[in-house]
Amino acid sequence: MFVTIFSYIMQRACHTLSYMDTPRNKPLDQLTETDLVKVALGDVIVRLRYERGFGYRAERKLSRVVGISNSHLRSIEEGAVSPSVVTLWKIASVLEIEPSDILTETRRLLDLSPRILLEYDPRKGFGETDEKE
Repeated sequence: MFVTIFSYIMQRACHTLSYMDTPRNKPLDQLTETDLVKVALGDVIVRLRYERGFGYRAERKLSRVVGISNSHLRSIEEGAVSPSVVTLWKIASVLEIEPSDILTETRRLLDLSPRILLEYDPRKGFGETDEKE
C-alpha cells in the first residue's frame, strides 16, 4: 500500500515538474527550434479545438475520444511534449481537419518571431492591440 501511494506521489511530482518546464517558461535566448515547433503545434491544436467546439472544459472529451489522457493532451497543447504521428492523426480526425493542415498552420506560426509566438494566445488569436494611437 505504501509503495503504491509513494509511487503515485512521485508520479504526480514528476508530472508537475515536467509541466513547469515548458518552453513558454524558458528565457527566450534558451529556446531551441524544437521548443518553438512544439509551442506552435500546441497553439494550433488549441485554436482548432476551440473552433470545433471543444473549448474550455471540453478538453477531457477530446482526449477521451482521441484515446490519450487529459494530462497528455494538456502537455501537447503547452508545448511540453510532441505528439506522435498517430496521436496527431487522431486529433486531426476528431477535429475534422487534415493532419497536413495542422502542420501548415504550425509552419505559419513559426514564421513569426519567437517573442510574438510565445505571446500569442490561441484562444483569442492576435486581435487588436491595447496600444492607443
